[in-house]
Amino acid sequence: MSRASTSRRRSSPRPCSSSATPGLLALALLSFVVACDEAAAPPEEEPGAVARVRLSVDSAVLMEGETLHFSIEVTDSTGAALTDRDVLLYSMNPKVASVTQARVVEARSRGRALIVARSEGVRDTARVDVRILFRTISAGAAHTCGISAARRTYCWGEGSMGRLGAGNDRSSTVPMLVDAPRVLSSLSAGGESTCGVNGSAAYCWGSNNARQLGTGGKYDSWVPVPVTGGHRFRTVELGTVHACGITIAGTAMCWGSDWGGQVGNGPRPRTFEPDTVAGGLAFVSIAAGWSFSCGVTIDGTPYCWGYNELHQLGTASADENCRTRVGGDRPCSTDPIAVSTGEHFTSVVAGGLHACGLATDGRAYCWGDNAWGQRGDGTTDRAPAPTAVLGGQPFVGLTAGERHTCGLTAEGHAYCWGDNSRGALGATHTAPDCGGAPCSLIPVRAAAPLVFDVLSASTGREGSHTCGVTPTGHAYCWGRNDVGQLGAGVSSGAGIQPRLVWGQPEP
Repeated sequence: MSRASTSRRRSSPRPCSSSATPGLLALALLSFVVACDEAAAPPEEEPGAVARVRLSVDSAVLMEGETLHFSIEVTDSTGAALTDRDVLLYSMNPKVASVTQARVVEARSRGRALIVARSEGVRDTARVDVRILFRTISAGAAHTCGISAARRTYCWGEGSMGRLGAGNDRSSTVPMLVDAPRVLSSLSAGGESTCGVNGSAAYCWGSNNARQLGTGGKYDSWVPVPVTGGHRFRTVELGTVHACGITIAGTAMCWGSDWGGQVGNGPRPRTFEPDTVAGGLAFVSIAAGWSFSCGVTIDGTPYCWGYNELHQLGTASADENCRTRVGGDRPCSTDPIAVSTGEHFTSVVAGGLHACGLATDGRAYCWGDNAWGQRGDGTTDRAPAPTAVLGGQPFVGLTAGERHTCGLTAEGHAYCWGDNSRGALGATHTAPDCGGAPCSLIPVRAAAPLVFDVLSASTGREGSHTCGVTPTGHAYCWGRNDVGQLGAGVSSGAGIQPRLVWGQPEP
């Protein structure tokens, strides 16, 4: 036998020689058999391959901002636990729900995400559905935006020109997360654009066809961009094609379309950037309509500026003439002029061609266009000064749409008046038709029996829907829905029945 072979078999016992005595031979044979059995036994088995990865949850429903801790079990084919194996964790949609290697899922935004756990090519998945509630809501002409309870901004409806702020120009019948670099504390949806305030910085997105984004440029933006100038705003309100804001110091500034003088900067040329409203007034409330603007000063006096062909400035004394885009002149004022009323207001809102103010005693007064009964005074007559809204309900808030108006009482009851052709009033009409279409000339209870903390009527051309947020944070919309502006997951039909915005928990 060679030395090499001996070396390879060193662990095997040597067989007994034939010269051994019979007693010793029997003992050797026994030892040989035992040694041979030991040599034939397989070596100690290595841990098995991964056969199964199991997450402790199959599916979960989380509210935006919530977290979920879970465990993972890794086993071999015999069911034995393999605790020393690496497990890769990831989310198929991290914008909706993210996951850490510490096995924590964080619900980040509305939607559905698949959580994957993988080890040695074997995986398991869990579905996470994220729900949202809302703090506030704002209805534009054909889109709607809201700020969630977790302070993220969502928009839905018509998406052309980037008005949903989601980084594209696609429409959506459900809330889409706005690609916002900052958390917004307030927002205003207008005709084809939206603006919001973060701290004191203003951001806008969507159409910029009249420079209403306030960037100084002429291009649309699919994501929020800062309003130029470094101004510190307390609030920004967007109309059909222009915007106005109040700075921390109370100064009013406007930008965008200025055909009727609605920027209010007097004889100064249009700058395409935020410009100070003339007159040196300090404001506490501001509103932007289709071709005019209004504000309330710190002493409660209402002022308006812009076109006045339908007395939307609340006075008959506008003695300037401003050229229209299609030619011809209309009466206007490029400087703020006082509304013809002895009432003092706490706030003002602007619709398409009408405006309303909330008096210090809670009574509502409206002026301007009244063809659809949007002044709420029981008539369709035109008047050059504010008239009181009928019904006697004191309001704590007002909102004005293109051709309808709504008020919110201290009890959270919503009342609306004006055009109801698409169901924007949230109630069957009880007054004569206006121009062959249904309307109400006086306030009617809207979306009963729901109560609201926030109410918003759609602004901008063709705007004809209304939305509200209940005390529990549930958002509802009603009215026109041809492009999904109600956010209910469909883009058809219209009606008075409030629809729960998609992606919220059941109320």
